[in-house]
Amino acid sequence: MSRTPHQQRVLHVMQERYQETPKAPGIPSQETRVSRVKMLMEEVFEFAAAAGVEITVSHDGIDVDYAAVATPEGMQICAPLAMKKIGFTADPDCDVAGLASMVKACACISVINIGSLVACGIEDAEVLECVDAANLLKVRSGHLDPETGKFEESADQPVPKFDHVIEAQRQRLDPNRRYGVTQTEFDFCT
Repeated sequence: MSRTPHQQRVLHVMQERYQETPKAPGIPSQETRVSRVKMLMEEVFEFAAAAGVEITVSHDGIDVDYAAVATPEGMQICAPLAMKKIGFTADPDCDVAGLASMVKACACISVINIGSLVACGIEDAEVLECVDAANLLKVRSGHLDPETGKFEESADQPVPKFDHVIEAQRQRLDPNRRYGVTQTEFDFCT
């Protein structure tokens, strides 16, 4: 597929700033991964502040660090950091003046996320189509978690096969390099 116009603009900015912009999918350097997470967290907390939401992370009264683990089902937040263990308190007096700051933070989060795909050598169009299809299916066949407000997949919902998207891009963008098993047909989202 290709890059969206948004990703093309982000790629240009990253190249102007001499950031990693590989031509094919791969894991970015440790420095790049840490930098992208720091930027994302900064913007998430800026959005929370603009929205008048205080975030507290603690376990048994002790502040805890964020941690995540890759599992066959995808990235999982380690206990006790599941969303139900993180406190969110909204300021009832948040005013419209915070809206511009919320919009700015949302836009910055989008740039950081799309830039993170660039740093991984991933073109975003297929990824976004795949996640959109999975989210639409989740809304139709899943359920709303009353505690988190998040739509959860039904037990039988297929997991998006991002590994197929990555492999297809690797084969197209770097055909002379061998990566795993070659796929001839991809069912990207089921």
